[in-house]
Amino acid sequence: MKNSSVFAVFLLIVFVLYGFSLPFPFFIFDDPQHIYANPIFHPVKMESLQWIFSESIMSLPYALWAALASIFGTANPIPYRSLNLLLHGVNSALAFLVLKQLLPLFWAKKPEYQKYTTAAALLGATLFCVHPVQVETVVWISCLKDLLAGLFSLLALWLFLKTMSSPDLSVPNRRLGLAWSAIILLMGMFAKISAAGYALVLIWLHQLFFRTHQRKAFALISLLLLGFAAAFYTVYVHHVPETLLPFIPTAGQRLFIASDAFLFNLRQLFIPYEYFFLHGRTPLRVLLTYSEAPLITSVLLIGLLGALAVLAWGAKNPRLRAAHGVIFLILLSTLPTLGAVPFAHQNLSTTADHYLYLAVLGVALAAGLAFPLVLKARKPLSWISIFVLVAAFTTKTWVQQKIWKDSESCIQYTLDVAPLSDTAHDAAGYLRAKGGQLNEAVEHFAAAQNIRNQIKIITAESLAPAAAESPRPKLLPDFWSSSQ
Repeated sequence: MKNSSVFAVFLLIVFVLYGFSLPFPFFIFDDPQHIYANPIFHPVKMESLQWIFSESIMSLPYALWAALASIFGTANPIPYRSLNLLLHGVNSALAFLVLKQLLPLFWAKKPEYQKYTTAAALLGATLFCVHPVQVETVVWISCLKDLLAGLFSLLALWLFLKTMSSPDLSVPNRRLGLAWSAIILLMGMFAKISAAGYALVLIWLHQLFFRTHQRKAFALISLLLLGFAAAFYTVYVHHVPETLLPFIPTAGQRLFIASDAFLFNLRQLFIPYEYFFLHGRTPLRVLLTYSEAPLITSVLLIGLLGALAVLAWGAKNPRLRAAHGVIFLILLSTLPTLGAVPFAHQNLSTTADHYLYLAVLGVALAAGLAFPLVLKARKPLSWISIFVLVAAFTTKTWVQQKIWKDSESCIQYTLDVAPLSDTAHDAAGYLRAKGGQLNEAVEHFAAAQNIRNQIKIITAESLAPAAAESPRPKLLPDFWSSSQ
């Protein structure tokens, strides 16, 4: 199957599956300050470009938005959402190319599986494309940063695997390929700083499959470590002051928070049941939940760490290598956003569907690795099970998009499944006030404040009085005023 055909197929799938979302209006969160209410785009001037490339940590997304704003203006969401769909189609094709390089490495001792590589990679890339957890990233225009980070990360990963898997490649060409892998990955960090997680993915894959090329890859590892350090330095420089964070977890508490986020992410990836905006899993809520059952919490944490330790050891065990690959690909992909390092948006939730965009490659890898085993059964149910899996994911994605048809629908759905989300109540209150429904707006604002007051009371009783007295950040009031 030619690579050009693969790109065409996935672009077609994406625009057929997501095409009806193109005219959806801009979303209430982030889209105003990023695009249609952003003064740097009214109009786009040299000063705008100077700000983009000197002060923003999202230079690449803003550069593309500036280009679209200068051509189409900022009132019509279709050009902006079309770019998201285009990138998701390209990324799905890149996932196919990555899996074509990655699967044979896991099957090195099972040459009889090599003939399934193309079909297995196609199945995995299809799941990457149609997985319902991708809806938030593809439909929400402000998630262009995640799509661009995915583009550069997948491209760097493919080039790295292709370079390291080519035994006949000359030393200069190998070094050139490795250098380009590092440069491309560093570009991804200018889209979203969490792309630094893929620096760890490349280093992990190098240690897992290519340790014989230690010297040849020395330059790559050095550059990746430098980029990873630079990324965290950038996070440190641009971090939100602690006085604006409602709760600062200790180092030990962050371990619980990261473990909870990782387990929640696994559920989102492998059990396509419930997806909604604003999960509301703030660090404080997570710790309060675990404080109610300390024994269960301890067993859960010890079990998770033990399982990860076994899987880490399983890298050298043929029976465990597949599970090791899937879990560690997901873990390293999401590591920057798990909460071990606090970041601003944890004020709203430690988890979000768009944090998992690249982690879906772990699901794709799992499907690809399982493909020969399913076919080996040689039963009609084997093909039926594959069809049902793809159809279920596609149907869920189709239905999930309808939730995003406008801000009202999305926020209301969030309140239906997570009625204790104070941020969702604030958003609903703003929407009601904007629509002239002042009484309902007051009810939502009061509900949000009541939820925050209850959290303060429970926190004072369960964790520490200092946490309950921490000020509420002014992110939402500032946002509402800037959106009007």
